[in-house]
Amino acid sequence: MNSDPVASVRARVIAVHKNRWEIQLHDGRHLEAIAVRGLDPDLPVVGDWVTATLRQTDTIARITAIEPRRTYLSRKRPGDVEHDAVVEQPIAANIDVALLAMADDDFSVRRLERYLTLAWDSGATPIIVLTKADLTSPEVLQLMAADAQSVSLGIQTVVTSAFTGQGLKELREILVPGSCAIVLGSSGVGKSSLLNALAGTDLQNVSHVRQFDGKGRHTTTSRRLIELPWGA
Repeated sequence: MNSDPVASVRARVIAVHKNRWEIQLHDGRHLEAIAVRGLDPDLPVVGDWVTATLRQTDTIARITAIEPRRTYLSRKRPGDVEHDAVVEQPIAANIDVALLAMADDDFSVRRLERYLTLAWDSGATPIIVLTKADLTSPEVLQLMAADAQSVSLGIQTVVTSAFTGQGLKELREILVPGSCAIVLGSSGVGKSSLLNALAGTDLQNVSHVRQFDGKGRHTTTSRRLIELPWGA
């Protein structure tokens, strides 16, 4: 008789690390997991709800199924140049809100249009987030907001500062308990600083801004779901 039966549990993928996943069970436990062969659709991404199996003595769970996704965020990148291929790069699933972060030294209408298309194609609701307001003049912020509105068909724009707290209350009202959001933006735009300010603690590493061009180094290198204090 097997004294260590296999349990099947529902869990959410909260982090992806190459060929390993981190999942969270209903009781709040975090487990390392691997994916079995032949999963449909493909491999799990951050935000996926999955079925996993494990024994009481196991330290690593096995993801055996992926639930149908409400929303799915991916981007296309060049693949095999010889065959003019395009490779789809999965980013996240079951995302309700896409926060499109841009700062003065990074602002580009064309890039914003790409972000908006990415969000709309995924099924998530896009919100434009202008960051680093404390480092930008009101006149420039006004121009950026006007340019953003010119291509966004009335999408909400929130002006924020992780340093002063500007706009954080508005974002907290958008990120209601139980909702899931993703922050999209270029390296150094202040995504990690914004997340830390919303959480009220240092959850993500932040690199210093370079003096000569105002840009930061790319700091966040993995995708992870982080629960905010009020349940978003």
